[in-house]
Amino acid sequence: MSFDTNSFLDLVDENAAFDYLDYRVQESRKGWISTAASQIFFMQCGFLLYEVGFVHKTLVPAIIVKNITDLFISVATFLTIGWHITQHFYSDIFSSEHELLLINTPVHKHSIVFATLMYGSACSTIISGGVLERMQTKAYLVYCFFTMWLNYCMLVYWVWNPAGWLNQLGFVDAAGACVVHVSGGVASFVAVWFLGPRRGSVGHDGKLKPLTSASQPAIA
Repeated sequence: MSFDTNSFLDLVDENAAFDYLDYRVQESRKGWISTAASQIFFMQCGFLLYEVGFVHKTLVPAIIVKNITDLFISVATFLTIGWHITQHFYSDIFSSEHELLLINTPVHKHSIVFATLMYGSACSTIISGGVLERMQTKAYLVYCFFTMWLNYCMLVYWVWNPAGWLNQLGFVDAAGACVVHVSGGVASFVAVWFLGPRRGSVGHDGKLKPLTSASQPAIA
């Protein structure tokens, strides 16, 4: 029995076929972005273990609480105002087109929202590693809030948004090297520069003491 391809194609609505193909492509794209963002989310566990391994065992509970709490601070800040800044900067905040709390944000953008949020949480966690045993939890959470709001979200608009001035100049950010890692690293460096070395890490002779590790396997 022969199959007539031309006769079969005649029965198919060409526009409907292309619409379906476009739908499948968009769904696959959203699935890939969400999967990649989920991997960034689980990096939080790695950051936590790494930091736990480099502190005294008496500070392990505080480090765990700090890493979990900074994730909540990042999520709350980003969803409240951060996403709007990445899309519109500070314009339209009081208009009916604002995207505060994801209001007026199209559903097909939710995967992008999730990915951008996870990058922001990684940016905040970079600071956590830099200020180990140097900063109290409350001060650290406030610092994370301002870093997420005034640092990360503004850089996302400038670099990743087509309307951003750096984007229009042709600036290319390779895998978040600038928006995520440089911004988080600079914020961490500034905090460490102001705070100084860890308490008890420098002896009376001015020499560094060996760091006490709570868990070498956690570091590995």
